[in-house]
Amino acid sequence: MLKKFMKNKKGFTLIELVVVVAILGVLALLIVPNVVNRVNEARDAVLEANVKVINNAIKMYYTIEGDYPDIGTVQQGSSKIEELIKVLKTNNKYLDNNDIDDKALDQLKKAESDGKIDVQTIEGTDKVTHITINSPSDSTSSEGTNSQ
Repeated sequence: MLKKFMKNKKGFTLIELVVVVAILGVLALLIVPNVVNRVNEARDAVLEANVKVINNAIKMYYTIEGDYPDIGTVQQGSSKIEELIKVLKTNNKYLDNNDIDDKALDQLKKAESDGKIDVQTIEGTDKVTHITINSPSDSTSSEGTNSQ
């Protein structure tokens, strides 16, 4: 009677299910790091594109005004990049909200605070000449020199 019952029973054994779960786990371990890495690469590419847009706006400002944008004294709670964006967005003359939106500005402020980008000024002034992107080795070495 037991043989008759087992012949009609359909389904997977516990071992078959464990093997399938193990295979899916291995595949997940191989795929997930690649996906996370792609997200970081995309974030870096967006940052690089935003920096290029701002550098082009600085060049346009210099061409039209004959001088570099002056960000003045950066107020507490603000950042150089934020002040620069405000100057370049004045009257939508050099940048508008389609160029650098609030989300992009937040990413730029975070990158500045993390040391990923630097706002370059003429020595002794608050006039911005360009923005540079630091390589990972640059940001770690500059953090080391700042702490000494």
